[in-house]
Amino acid sequence: MAAMNYTIRQMASYLELPFVHFDLLAHEKTSRVYECITRGRLQTDFVIDNSLQENAKKGNLTAIQQREKNKEQKRIEEIKANFFG
Repeated sequence: MAAMNYTIRQMASYLELPFVHFDLLAHEKTSRVYECITRGRLQTDFVIDNSLQENAKKGNLTAIQQREKNKEQKRIEEIKANFFG
């Protein structure tokens, strides 16, 4: 569900779990729920980035531009994570 960008609330509802408890686990970095949500989101990002890379290798200018934009965005996110924790 995380790979499809479902919200924490939507996932809790679908799994028929109390939102309050699921939300706590979803934000606790040592929990299995947090790990699964993060991994699901990363899987989708990987598929998209891989597709962009393949199209960029073929000379698709739009894919090249989007890949560079994504790369810069991830670099900024990494800086923020290192700076703000």
